Amino acid sequence: MENRSLSFSDLRQVMPEVYRLRDHGYTQTGSWDLVQTCDHLADWMSFPIDGFPKAPWFIGWMFPLLRLTVGKSALKKILATGEMSRATPTMPETVYKAGGNPEKAIERLAKSLERLSNAKSPIHPSPIFGVMTKEQLVRLQLIHCAHHLGFLIPKR
Repeated sequence: MENRSLSFSDLRQVMPEVYRLRDHGYTQTGSWDLVQTCDHLADWMSFPIDGFPKAPWFIGWMFPLLRLTVGKSALKKILATGEMSRATPTMPETVYKAGGNPEKAIERLAKSLERLSNAKSPIHPSPIFGVMTKEQLVRLQLIHCAHHLGFLIPKR
């Protein structure tokens, strides 16, 4: 089964979809369940506000190079197409074990969405994409949410 095409235009649209998946059940077409997805998304929404984790030296040295070469063009492509590649790697710290507490993860995501919605500049620059406007950041987060929640197919 393939993932579904999902799109959000406003941060307020994300949680109703999360609640629908929680309340009606879902079929998982990717590697992560709803809890793992919510925790991962909450992490990535918090980083621009709280700061990004320091990468290990053997990876961290690549970020400035990526930012200067492909970072801006990759961001432009994601924002223009509204899609993220399935093969995009992520930080291991943002990958959670299956079977966590759904209510805790959902509440954490809801709080992260609210914090992002209310965040004022300056926003911490992305290690790969660099400095973004709040509008770009929100659009990127909406695409990120749609990407991951698209791997969870509602049962009804």
